[in-house]
Amino acid sequence: MAYRLKEIDLKELSLVDRPANQKAHITILKAEGDLGMTNKTDAEKIADLEKSVAALTAQIQKSDAARDQAIALAKLSDPEKTLMKEMTEEEKEEFLGLPEDERKARAKKSAGEVFKTFDGVEVRKADVGAAAFEVLKRQDERLVELSKAAKAAENAAMFATLEKRATEQFPNLVGTAADKAKLLKAAESAGVEVSKYLESVLKVAEDATKEATIRKGASGDKEPEGESASDKVNKLAAERAAKDKISVAKAYDLVLVENPKLYAELAKNAN
Repeated sequence: MAYRLKEIDLKELSLVDRPANQKAHITILKAEGDLGMTNKTDAEKIADLEKSVAALTAQIQKSDAARDQAIALAKLSDPEKTLMKEMTEEEKEEFLGLPEDERKARAKKSAGEVFKTFDGVEVRKADVGAAAFEVLKRQDERLVELSKAAKAAENAAMFATLEKRATEQFPNLVGTAADKAKLLKAAESAGVEVSKYLESVLKVAEDATKEATIRKGASGDKEPEGESASDKVNKLAAERAAKDKISVAKAYDLVLVENPKLYAELAKNAN
């Protein structure tokens, strides 16, 4: 049978090894929830203590590891820190475990990678990071390819314009339109004065060739009286060179082989 003591003002509470009522149980503390004051055996209590010690030990070890990593990071150079930004946690741990000279060597190698963009801007891997460096490098290579393609297209368009101009202004001159366009292009590259002078020379040559063609006859087959064998061979050679796109010298030899009468006449005049 239990008794409840009420309205007692305790001035002193003494704990003794031999109480007067050894079998009495008195509740002197009440609280909400379990305070862990369960009736466990000594073995269970020891096991609980061992678990608590193990957990505390793990926390201490983790804290020590974090402290050691923070100290190691503080000692790293800027290139080493930049290199670590792109690493995973495992890679960082491995990197920090390397000897100092090896870490610095790897960081120096990474920091040394650099390239210049097509417009002259220098990009360093150490400044932008490994991932951004590779993206920027590939993008710049693509821009260079596009720039080259655009330049090639521009040159092709300009050369086509020169070919058209050569065909329209110098149709009677010996050579292909491409040969004449190359000559005009070289003249333009040499400067305004040289270009003007060369064009005046070409104009004179064009007029002379045109006049010689007119003298030959409207059909181009009837040879006017008084035309020398040398004039005939030179004219035929010029036409053959333009038609077959070969040199005038080679065309000259072919004309002589294909026209034995002209060759004989030319040889006779030479004597």
